[in-house]
Amino acid sequence: MLNTRHWTLLLYGLCAAARLHALAGELAEALQILALCETFSLVKNSRWFNIVLREPIVTPAQTISPRQRAGLKLKGQRLDGWETAVQLLNQS
Repeated sequence: MLNTRHWTLLLYGLCAAARLHALAGELAEALQILALCETFSLVKNSRWFNIVLREPIVTPAQTISPRQRAGLKLKGQRLDGWETAVQLLNQS
């Protein structure tokens, strides 16, 4: 395993993971990872990320209660990107 950390590669990988979780119907996980990704201004302020990532996750997640969505967002904002990436790799 390489011992380098490129945050842009990490960010795109996390975005892909969030989208894949949403496609699999794992909306809670997708919302948490999305919240982590949105801590980066590149994602938060991007129209492209809004269309490609945020909308396809947030729209189906409307089935989750607003209170639960808020909790998932808060939890996701507290995640560490590198630790989350390692956990996701270990799940596959």
